[in-house]
Amino acid sequence: MTQLGESAYLSVLLALDQLEIPSLQFLPPLMNTIKAATLSLILLLASGRAAVSQTPPHWNHDPAHFTQLNHIQLRHQGYLSRGGHDSYEFRGDAGRHLTISLSSPHFDTYLELYDTNGRLIAENDDSNSTLDSQVRITLPSSGIYTVVVRSFSADGNGEYSLVVEDTSSEFSLRNQPGYLFRGELVQHTFQGTAGELVTIALDSDQFDPYLLLFDANGRVLAENDDYNGVNSMLQFRLPYSGTYSAGVRGFSPDGQGDYSLSIR
Repeated sequence: MTQLGESAYLSVLLALDQLEIPSLQFLPPLMNTIKAATLSLILLLASGRAAVSQTPPHWNHDPAHFTQLNHIQLRHQGYLSRGGHDSYEFRGDAGRHLTISLSSPHFDTYLELYDTNGRLIAENDDSNSTLDSQVRITLPSSGIYTVVVRSFSADGNGEYSLVVEDTSSEFSLRNQPGYLFRGELVQHTFQGTAGELVTIALDSDQFDPYLLLFDANGRVLAENDDYNGVNSMLQFRLPYSGTYSAGVRGFSPDGQGDYSLSIR
């Protein structure tokens, strides 16, 4: 019997023994029956309580749901307790290419990814010669996936950063609306793969748009002014895998207004 069940049982027995009901005092068999029934009920409730508290190890944290923002599916700053784990859900589509990154300056991270059925489909301890973790995967089916954040050692704890990113380039931007202010340069980031041919289109009926392509270091790789009328378009084969930016500005410094940007 659990400590809780034993305490409750003894309390009930004491209460029954103190009852001043003459008819019960002269019927010991009935009192024994009541005590036995009380014990059975307490044991049943205690076992039920224990069963409810025994949740699977990977699903006992309230999941945090995140909405999709461009190519970032999920971004979270968290704190891992010693000996614990945190779980986060996101919706993914079959065939999408994801990069899941977990980093912390305080502990050796460990990253796990589970499918809709709770099956472990990817995990990683150390990535890129660091103690941080990263998983790159093509999702096998559409549904809800769960990322689990752990420490490699049982006593690891501290702050961490988690990012789930869709690195399928065609996902990054599709007819992304924007507004350009006079003299402004707006940059839209996306992920690309080495050797991939990307097409970037910039349209506006309110100003003469000018399109630029930057690498991760801010270096201009390509640019275009007029392709279809005054609208701009670039076709460019990416030299390496990583982050790129499509830059939007006006051909003249006073260009301003609505625009639409597409990357495929």
